[in-house]
Formats: sequence, C-alpha cells, structure tokens
Amino acid sequence: MSPVFLITGADGQLGLELARALAPYGKVWALGRSECDLADASKLNATLENIRPDFVFNAAAFTAVDLAESQQVAAYRVNAAAPAEIADWAEKNNAILLHYSTDYVFDGKSTTPYLETSPTHALSIYGDSKLKGELAVLDRSAKAFVLRTSWMHSPHGHNFLKTMLRLMSDRESINVVADQYGIPTAASLVANLSALVVQRCLQKDDVEFGLYHVSSSGLSTWHEYARQILLLGKKYNLPLLCKADGVKAIPGSEYPLPAKRPAYSALNSAKFEKAFGVYMPPWLEEVEQTVRIIAEAHYEK
Repeated sequence: MSPVFLITGADGQLGLELARALAPYGKVWALGRSECDLADASKLNATLENIRPDFVFNAAAFTAVDLAESQQVAAYRVNAAAPAEIADWAEKNNAILLHYSTDYVFDGKSTTPYLETSPTHALSIYGDSKLKGELAVLDRSAKAFVLRTSWMHSPHGHNFLKTMLRLMSDRESINVVADQYGIPTAASLVANLSALVVQRCLQKDDVEFGLYHVSSSGLSTWHEYARQILLLGKKYNLPLLCKADGVKAIPGSEYPLPAKRPAYSALNSAKFEKAFGVYMPPWLEEVEQTVRIIAEAHYEK
C-alpha cells in the first residue's frame, strides 16, 4: 500500500516543489493555508486526524521576517506552537515528520559555515520562533527530520530572486546590501533531497533522524547574488531596464529593517551529504536554472 503524504504550506515555493517531488512515491495531500491554517490548532488537528498521513512535510511558516517583529503572537503560533502539535501527533501515530527551518537561527558571528552542532542565537522574532519550533519537533517526535536551509528561491512564490528581477525591469540601478553572507538555495533542491529522505525511509535503510543542514554549496552576499541575477536575466533575454553596472553595493546600515539579519549565515551541509550520499550543487547553477525557467515562462506568454 502506498504511503500517504501531507504537505502543509503547499501554496508556497517549497510546498509546490514538494508536491512535485513526492508524487512518484505515494498519495500526496498538498494543502495550502486556506485548507490547513497552522494558526488554528483545532483545524490542524482535525486535518491530521482526517488524512492520517504516514509522512508530514511541514513547509508552512510565518515567513515575513520584518512583520514578525510586530506580530509576535502570530509568528510564534505558526512557527513554534503548530510544529510542536504536529510533532505530538506524529509521535502518537508513528508518522515521520519533515520540518523545515532557517539559517536565521544563528547570530552571524561565525566566519565559517555553521554546523548542526553550532550554538544558536537568533537575532529576530522570526529566527527565534523558528528555533523554538525546531527544538519542539526534535524534543517531541523520535521520527523527525529538521532540515535547515537558507535564502530559498524558486520560479514560484515570493523570494529575493523574483523581487530583484521585478525591480531590475523597472529601474536602471538598484542598491543591494553587500555585507551579509549566505548561500542561495533552490526550493527544488530541498524538495528533491526531501524525496531522497522518503525513499531511504521506505527502503527501511538505517537512517538517522534529527537535525540536518541542506543548502547549495559556495558563498555569496546579497549584492553578488543580485549581480548574478542581472547577468543571468540578460543572458536569457529578460526585458530588464537595469544597466550592466547598475547593481550598487551598500552596507546593511544604509538599509535598516525592523528585524536584524545575521551578517553571516552560511550552512555546512556535510552531515546530510555523508548520510545520504549526495553532493550539494553550486548555488550559481541553481540560480541559473531558476532564472532560465522564469525566462521560458515569460516568453511562453
């Protein structure tokens, strides 16, 4: 009998990719916020009881980093309390839980990629709420994976890459922060790695549950990321107004936001690579693939 998969946050960029990646392995219930709102505890539990999944993929989150500073109750409800409730249900019903977290659980004081064992110290409500969520999942469910990732992009949903392309289509130049370091990571990569986890679990391989980092390889700043987006957009003939030298580097102090970001949040994915026998692709290859898909869709209209 095929396993049953439940995806929360299915209308987000990761949720959409998970639905695609998991389809070959079983019955997929992909539920968006209107169908499974993590802000409502009773409806969340009813959904779990009605579907009774073998695997739960919690891709839903309160991801508005700056808005979380003023909507703390909502952020902690969705990012911390709801994952705890899902983990309780999974533990009680012998289900496997894959929960997704963020590089923003770190304070950015490191100068080398963070390990799963690195001390956490979130600088924002968003980061702290996600940290409390992942701790609750690992504490309450013995068969859980927490996958931390970073700077996610995809042709779908809201993300930095799509925002940059939109701005570049309207402006000759843009200012982008150049003193924050991290690793752009494709939602499709995270989804494919999640499907690999499922495959190993179904094969009853000796898989170690717990916390893993999953991101592309390499390192970038927001400025370098934006500069490459511009170059790739022009390579694939997107109608961009931004000039070739139009991506201007600025310090984060010149672009103040309500939520503080870590200055350095690169993740070391060696633990996952070793456990599952894979190598993470360079971030620029993944970014090019996303830009290419966006360009193809643009010219199909």
